[in-house]
Amino acid sequence: MVNNLFTPFSLACLAIAVAAVVSNVALVAMRYSGLPEEVPAHYGFFGRPDRWGSKAIMWLYALLPALTLLLMAGPMITMLTTPHKETDLNRVRVSFRLFAAMAAYLSVGTLVITTRAIAVAEKQADGLGRMVAPLFVAGLMLITVLFLLPL
Repeated sequence: MVNNLFTPFSLACLAIAVAAVVSNVALVAMRYSGLPEEVPAHYGFFGRPDRWGSKAIMWLYALLPALTLLLMAGPMITMLTTPHKETDLNRVRVSFRLFAAMAAYLSVGTLVITTRAIAVAEKQADGLGRMVAPLFVAGLMLITVLFLLPL
């Protein structure tokens, strides 16, 4: 039953999620020593820093996507390893596709935010950009559409 759930779309999303998580950790590890002691710790609705903190916060940017991916994977692994009736198979397939899409979206989104946070900390940018909030909402809408498509 599990083999029927791994569509090319779902596998691609999971590969993207894992690559983004690894890239995020590697980015922070490579740039950490060169960062100033104070970095953006929070951003307002329009992507401008509204709170600053210790550069150790960058490890939160790096490790939060990995933790989120692991926490999201727990219930999905349980669902995948639980026997299901054939009539429930489509519901499980759709749930797995949503999990994979959300994992990719959150992981890539956090990588983008980490990259911009480093640029702000190094005074190469003044914020995440005005489009962060609208793009976040648009991404959630896209995932909802993907959730409903029969892929």
